[in-house]
Amino acid sequence: MPTSIDWLVNLSKEEQEKMLESLANTEELCPIEVDGIVYHIPTPVHELIDSLWLQLQDKSIPKDAIEKN
Repeated sequence: MPTSIDWLVNLSKEEQEKMLESLANTEELCPIEVDGIVYHIPTPVHELIDSLWLQLQDKSIPKDAIEKN
């Protein structure tokens, strides 16, 4: 069953086509699981997340610098 993407209707036809083409290009996407849900994100975002994770594992970063208030 088709799903409607409501926010697409607010875009111009050219913007809609560009957005749908980018969504259809799964070669540039990487899967990531959050709370049991798999999302497909752009490769540069995935690489950023990996880099940040590695930095958090580094003992030189104080724990209180990364904790939420």
